[in-house]
Amino acid sequence: MLHPTVITIRLPAWLPEFVEAFVEWSVEQDAADSWSLCCNPRFEAFNYILAPVNSWQHAKKIDTHTLILRGQESEFFKESAGRKLERKIKGSRCLALENLGHFFIMEDPQAVLKAIFPFLKDLA
Repeated sequence: MLHPTVITIRLPAWLPEFVEAFVEWSVEQDAADSWSLCCNPRFEAFNYILAPVNSWQHAKKIDTHTLILRGQESEFFKESAGRKLERKIKGSRCLALENLGHFFIMEDPQAVLKAIFPFLKDLA
């Protein structure tokens, strides 16, 4: 007998205004108790098909100052991947935002701005 594997992913809380925007613009009510994404599922799948199979090969083509941001608690963009990307993009810097997950901009926009502004100031 096969037993299903349960994977738990911790997704930090989004700020209330991001949740409200998602509900307002991304989902629609089908019936009294049924909701679905506004975006056509075929269109959504098409976006994933368009992504390069090996996007890492394109990173080395980036030829500009680059700040790579990742949420320290992201289950999808691990620290090792950030370091790999940093090595592939000459002159880049990878910064992990503490206590934030994959959707860090929706979790703490101020922390993101605090990370970006010094990087931009250094470029000036």
